Formats: sequence, C-alpha cells, structure tokens
Amino acid sequence: MTHFLSSHRPGFTIALIFTITLASMFIFLNGPAEGLPDLQLSASQISLEDGSVYIDEMVVINVTLINIGSDDLYNVSVGVYDDDPLDGGKLLCPEKRVDVGHYNFTMVNFTFKAKDEHRKVRTLWIAADVENEVNELNENNNIGTVPLRVMLKETIGFVLTVVGRGILLTFSSLSILALVVYAVGYVINRFFAEKEKEGDENEDEDEGSGPELQMSPVDDNKEREEIAAASAAVTAYRRGV
Repeated sequence: MTHFLSSHRPGFTIALIFTITLASMFIFLNGPAEGLPDLQLSASQISLEDGSVYIDEMVVINVTLINIGSDDLYNVSVGVYDDDPLDGGKLLCPEKRVDVGHYNFTMVNFTFKAKDEHRKVRTLWIAADVENEVNELNENNNIGTVPLRVMLKETIGFVLTVVGRGILLTFSSLSILALVVYAVGYVINRFFAEKEKEGDENEDEDEGSGPELQMSPVDDNKEREEIAAASAAVTAYRRGV
C-alpha cells in the first residue's frame, strides 16, 4: 500500500485518501448495508501516469476500487472504454476481474499502446460491473472518467520543435567555436605585437649609440700644422718681450 501511494502523484494520493475517508464516514454514519456489497468508483480513484502521450507510447491507468458494503465482492469485471460503456463505448484493452473485501479496497492497473485511432478519444471511461452481474446497494457509482490526449509525432509543431532545438544547439556550438578561435587569434596577435615592439626598441638603441667618428689623415695633418703655427707664434711673442 505504501509503495503504491509513493509511486503516484501527490494530488492523486490526497484525493484517494479523501475518498477512502468519506467512504469510511459513510459506513460509520449510515451503518453497513446488511448482506449487500457496494462497489464505489469515481474520478478521484483514477490516475494516468501521463495524460498526454504520443502514438505508440504506452498509456498506464491506475484504479482504486472501494467496497463500502458489508459483503465481499468476487470476480467483478473492470474495464477501460473509449466512451460511456452504457452508451456504446468500446473496450480499449482486455477487462480484468477483481475481488474486493467488505469495507475494503483493491487496486488494479491497465496498460495499452496508444494508436492513431485513439487521437479522437478525449476521455477514458473506467467502469466496473457494467452488466450488473453483482447485486449492490447502489448500482450508479461504478463509473469514473479521466482525460487523455493522444498526439501525432509528425505534427508541424513537433517538427518545428525538433528543428528549432537543432538550430539552437548548432548556434550554441558555433558560438563556442567562434569564441575559441577569437581567443586563440587574440593570444597570437598579442604575442607577435610584443615581439615587434621589442625589435623596434632594440633598433632605436642601436641608432642612438651610432659608430664613433673617424678623422681622415688630411684633417689630422692640418690640425697638427695649426697647432705648430700657434706654438711658434707664442714662442716668438715671448722672445720679443
């Protein structure tokens, strides 16, 4: 029981507990119906694992049947229909037979593969003891419904969704690739720019120092003659004095 409740949606679990509580209160306030069972089934006792499925996917239905009567129920038929079973609804999968003890409940599940013909089905009808094989206190509380949507995979919306997702993934990949290329290019450009800058600085230093000026032999002799002449003039002046 605990495993069953934990494997279902919280909303379904709460609704189920509420329904069982109401059934218990009914029995407590009105007393048991002497010698008669009473199978109860409503929408709050039905859950779908997924209310929207694609064609070829499995539809899983979980049903809880409650017997609020004082007698046990044996071999009760339960089935899933595409419409009201009292108005020509057809079974969507083989019906099942269950036993439900008095003042007790049992759980049953149905599974069938969604087909293209099920796309027109908007509501599932789950009914017990459709043929009234069992004499019950109330024969009008044995049917519950739950909405279902069966979709075609090859719809325009589905195709656009897949294509759009592919485009987004492609652009994301290209964006990442572009960032990587940009980063690599930036690093390479910075490397060569630094190298070029170092080369310019070295060239400027070489130009600033330059080669030492060399005097030609002619200029050297002329300078010597001028020095000698100046020395002679100084000597003559001293002698005259």
